[in-house]
Amino acid sequence: MTFSNSNLLLQLWQYSLLSNELFLWYKKPQVAHSTLVLGSAEMTDFSDMCITLAPFVQTAQSPLRHFFVKKQHIFHHHTLSLSLGENMLWQKHFSPCPAIYQADATSYEAMIAQAVQNIQGGDFSKIVLSRTLSQNLPTDFHPLAIAQQLMNHYPKAFVYVLYQHNIGCWIGASPELLLEQQQQQIQSVALAGTRSLDKKDAWGAKEMAEHVFVSDFVKETLAQQGVKNIRQEGPIVVEAGRVAHLKTFLQGEISASSSFATIAAALHPTPAVAGIPKEEAIRYIRAVEKYSRAYYTGYIAIENETPNTAFAYVNLRCMQVFADKALLYVGGGITADSDPKAEWQETVHKSKTLLEFLE
Repeated sequence: MTFSNSNLLLQLWQYSLLSNELFLWYKKPQVAHSTLVLGSAEMTDFSDMCITLAPFVQTAQSPLRHFFVKKQHIFHHHTLSLSLGENMLWQKHFSPCPAIYQADATSYEAMIAQAVQNIQGGDFSKIVLSRTLSQNLPTDFHPLAIAQQLMNHYPKAFVYVLYQHNIGCWIGASPELLLEQQQQQIQSVALAGTRSLDKKDAWGAKEMAEHVFVSDFVKETLAQQGVKNIRQEGPIVVEAGRVAHLKTFLQGEISASSSFATIAAALHPTPAVAGIPKEEAIRYIRAVEKYSRAYYTGYIAIENETPNTAFAYVNLRCMQVFADKALLYVGGGITADSDPKAEWQETVHKSKTLLEFLE
């Protein structure tokens, strides 16, 4: 493996600001290097390394995007040193943060209470609701610098920063794998059920039920897509920033009649980010949240980073960067046993994954 230097990273960042190409710098969980790719316009030939950026729901403003990788560079993460200096002029290429609905505690808790009533009335088994919050950028803020800080601080997460003129700039530290392929082996996870790290007692019925909804959905979807010899392990408890989650692994063998892309599309959006039933939950979410999720709770997929491999991570614990502010997205799963005040507090804990790097 040949490593590139930090000057190249900065040069390609500057290049992307002036071009229409995709800049994606990412670090996969538990690896010692990070990867930078530049992607060209949309492609139809999936035989080479490519990137898929999927929104929560496809709209004219947030379409499904495919990019062909033109350049790939590897950086040894622990020896990478960024000297930003003159590179602080990135903000002139960004637009100000638009006016967007940001629910306060009262309105968010009211939304949760109504959702609980709908679930108890039989409309849903589970639904995932979210909110946004904006934060002024520190004077020395730089997208690459915070991405590197997140890579250092969250080694078990998929950490990335991406920029493309029509998409904007997104940064995230996602704990949730949607799908991974190694040759004929496929793996997905169910990541649902959340509580603060300071709780050490047994997990509650609400969190356990929320987790089972997701793990059952993933297993059934993999089977419907022809995945063979499905094995399930878990749940285990994993930490992600200021919270802990329940996590179950599901593994199997991909069939000749299916593909990584079709399985990922069938899984998305899972009940971990939408709800059950899926389509009814999506319609309800779009009606009550009062903002567009865009690429929040979508996914980032990379195929053929090495031959016959692919992976996709759900776009969680993320923020959209503007010239003056960062717009953070946080949410949680709602069941019949949800407590609105506890659900608000869960989003507060989740927001700290990124917020502590902006204060």
